[in-house]
Formats: sequence, C-alpha cells, structure tokens
Amino acid sequence: MARIFNENMYPDGGWWFRDNDGVKHVGSSFRALLNTVRAYRERNGIEIGDVESEVVNQLCARNPGYCRDEIQRIAPVPSGAPRNPISTLAQKVSSWVSQRFADRRMGRIKKVTASESKRRAAICARCPNQMAFPSTCGGCKENVNRLAAEVVVNEVLDHSLQCCAVLAEWTPTSVWIDTPPEVNSDLPVECWRKLK
Repeated sequence: MARIFNENMYPDGGWWFRDNDGVKHVGSSFRALLNTVRAYRERNGIEIGDVESEVVNQLCARNPGYCRDEIQRIAPVPSGAPRNPISTLAQKVSSWVSQRFADRRMGRIKKVTASESKRRAAICARCPNQMAFPSTCGGCKENVNRLAAEVVVNEVLDHSLQCCAVLAEWTPTSVWIDTPPEVNSDLPVECWRKLK
C-alpha cells in the first residue's frame, strides 16, 4: 500500500533523499526535493521511475509519525491540468495556520481587541460549520496548536473552537486576526466573516 508523507511537517534532518547511486539530494521543500531528484536522473540518463514513492518511503522510514497509508487511490490528474496539493480539510487548516505564522514573522498580522475576539468566538461557537480537526494524526494537531499560539502571541486561544469547515481556518486563531469579510454564500448569515 502506498504511503503519504505530511508535507506540512518538517522532516528530521531536513528534506533529503539518498539515490540508488549514493548521491544525496537536498531540497528546500518536498516538491523541490522531488524536482531535484528528477532533474538529476534526467541529466544523467537514469530511468526516472516513481520518484515520489521512493522519496516518500525514505522520508517515512526516518519520520514514521509524519506518514499514513493511502486509504483510497485517486484517479491521476491529466497532464497539464491544474493541481491542488492541499486536498483535505486537515491539510488546508494546517496550511492556513502555517501561512498566518509566516505572516506574523513578516509583521503582517494585525489583531483585534479582546472584546471583539470574544464576540467573534461566540458566533463561531454556535456555527454548524465548526468541526473538530479532522485527523487522527496527534502530531499534526499539536503542530497546528503550537503555530496558532505563535500567530497571536500573548492571547488566550479558545480551544472549544476548532476548524471552520467553510473557510478551512483554525478558528481559535482566526477570531483574533483583523481580516476583511468575504463574499461566500456557504457562510451563515450571522458569520462575522461574511460580507453583509
């Protein structure tokens, strides 16, 4: 059965892969590592093969907690079709938190007042689109919680809230961030994120 590596997690020792001929390839991300291996094999006339499976197998051997068995096979995307590497709510929420963490490090996060955050949290607590983090990966949820706390430093996060299933955001953090409203018909009428 194929294995899937959680690309939102940084592997122990970084993104590297030891090829069959002993060459150690290094990349800045999962996708960059795959591209490096493919380019090396192409340049050297080596059969490219299933690079992604080979890389994932080595990453999973070094980081078993970041991997899971593929549950279902998805039909391959036709060549040239747009690809969305973030396909599940858990991955989307993890990506959202990671992006907000990067925004904070760049000084691009503006927080609302505690009273406004509390007002927003009360609305989200009643929302039918609130759902638990949809993953059995304990490390994934721990990573989301750790980064979320770093996004809005010194603020108390309401952990009775979790994911917004419509916006794929980590609600304990999003209620603190000054974010413009959205035009989204899937959001409930009372949602503080919905453009009225």
